[in-house]
Amino acid sequence: MIRIDNKPIPLNTREVRLFIVGVDAAELIPHSFRHHFGIGVDRIFYIDNNSTDNSLDVLSEYDRVHVWLQPDTFSGGETPVKSGMIWVESLMRQYAVGNWCLIMDTDELFVYPGWKTNTIHHFLSGLDGDCVTTDLIDMYSTRMVKETVIKGSFLATCPYTDRTGNCRKRVLDFMPLTVNMPLFIYSPSINVEAGRHQVHGYEKMASTRCNILHFKFMAVLVDRLRKHGHKMSQSALKSVVYKDIGDVNFYDPEISVRYECIAANNHHEKA
Repeated sequence: MIRIDNKPIPLNTREVRLFIVGVDAAELIPHSFRHHFGIGVDRIFYIDNNSTDNSLDVLSEYDRVHVWLQPDTFSGGETPVKSGMIWVESLMRQYAVGNWCLIMDTDELFVYPGWKTNTIHHFLSGLDGDCVTTDLIDMYSTRMVKETVIKGSFLATCPYTDRTGNCRKRVLDFMPLTVNMPLFIYSPSINVEAGRHQVHGYEKMASTRCNILHFKFMAVLVDRLRKHGHKMSQSALKSVVYKDIGDVNFYDPEISVRYECIAANNHHEKA
C-alpha cells in the first residue's frame, strides 16, 4: 500500500481510530465521516482500493483522515476472504497498538447507548471489556432502492428497519450474517476474521451490545454492484439475489418501523 498524505499521526495515544476500506465511495464518505467524527472518533485511516470517482479529492478535505492506496484486487468469491482485513491489520500493527479501533464500511454507522448525547470516549470509559459485539441492522426508505437518493444524512434518508427479523430475508430470501465484532482495543495478539464476524485475542468481551446501522439500500448501490459486485463474498449468489435490487421496495407499513422507535425500547441502543 502507498500512503498519499503527510499529515502527522501521533503515537502513544488513547484515541479511537476508525479503519475503512472503500472504493468509489465519494457520495458516502461525507455522511460516514460526519457521523463518526460527530460521536468523537479521533482519526480515520482510509484504504482506497482503486477508486475511479473523486474519492481521493473528498478524502483530502479532512485534516484527521489518513489515506493509503491499495492497487491489489479485493478478493471476492464464494468463501469469505480476508484481503481487506489483511490491509487493515497491517495499518493497525503500525498505528493502533493500545488504541480503541473501529472497523466499518462506508455505508455503515456505529451507534451505542446514548450516542446522541455522549461521546464514544464517554461510552468506552464505562465498558467492562476490551471488545464490543454489535448487531447489524439493515435500514431502508419508503421508496424503491433506485429512488432512494441521499438527502441530509443516511438516517434521514433511510429511517426504517424491520420491527423483527431481517428485511433481506423477508424480501430477498437471503439471510446475511448480522453479528459483528468491529470495536476493540488493538494489541499484536488481535486477529480479525473476514467480515469482522469474529475477533480473536481480546481479553474480555464487553457486556454492552451495540448496533451497526447499515445503509446499503440506496440508489448508489445499483452502480456499485455493477462495478464491484464480483468482489463480494458469495458473489455468484448475490448476483442473483441483487439482480433487480433497484426496483425493490423494502417498506411494509405492517412490518417497518423507524429505528428510533426500536432504539427507545432496546437496551442495546437507547436513542
